[in-house]
Amino acid sequence: MTAEPDACAVAHGEAESAPVERTLVAVFASPVARYLLRYAADLGYRTVLFEPDTARAADFAEVDRVLPDPGPDADVVVTDHHRPELGTVLQAALAARARWVGVLGNPRHPGPHIEALRALGVPEADIGRVHRPVGLNIGSRTPAEIAIATLAGLLADRNGRPGGFEFWGVGLGRAPETGDPRRGLADPGGSIGTMTSVDPMTARADVSVAVDGRVTIPVLLRQAAGISPGSNLVAYVERGRVVLEGRDHLLRRVQDEAIAAARAAGVTGSVTDSLLEDRRAEAARDAAGGDAGKAGENEAGPA
Repeated sequence: MTAEPDACAVAHGEAESAPVERTLVAVFASPVARYLLRYAADLGYRTVLFEPDTARAADFAEVDRVLPDPGPDADVVVTDHHRPELGTVLQAALAARARWVGVLGNPRHPGPHIEALRALGVPEADIGRVHRPVGLNIGSRTPAEIAIATLAGLLADRNGRPGGFEFWGVGLGRAPETGDPRRGLADPGGSIGTMTSVDPMTARADVSVAVDGRVTIPVLLRQAAGISPGSNLVAYVERGRVVLEGRDHLLRRVQDEAIAAARAAGVTGSVTDSLLEDRRAEAARDAAGGDAGKAGENEAGPA
């Protein structure tokens, strides 16, 4: 087995990076797809554009009219969730067992892919494998920014990293005590104070979060089996309320489970109420905000 070249040496041009086999399939010709293909090629991806509509792809150099078999090394990104082919394209990508499948979209609105796949009879477990939104939360608005956020998220996922500015837990030990319970996010399985960080693909039991040091709320990770390798689910207590964070669209489902578990455990007051209030406030914002427009639809939340 060949040793991985030193990252510092590679960055300084003193060594060649190890070759990688990975494919990016951008689905549907769009401004975001154009930047995805350009930047992904620089990252060493074999790039593929799938667009069944010849007219839409007129100014793209190479286009596949039939969705290729993406293979287990492929990341499939659907760049337009308004297309009528959305369900069939995702169904094919899921059946091909692509490494990662995602759909661009505003996290404040329900993903249309869910009903599209259900209408095709796709099992819920497979629907749960579809990521939405995609990419890291960098406040992306323009097509170029959305492409950068998307690719950064894919690299973090492939490398088993949470993304962001924290490097504690990656060979550097624990984060210093800062008063911020979220420090140490990159330390899967570790805990600081009342925070618990878990890699759901290696977890063997339900995760419990201590609430004010006296009540335990189980977070049912096994119902979120679609969370991908390298993604962390973080739960901590802040100002008397349970806070859940993660990089996957299934976070909302996990939050619902936490609320239900709190009720079942007889937890009342600030913990349950604050979670419910957050949900109501989010629903009110969605109702008032309307559609943010295609250019900003990949504005990623903590998912």
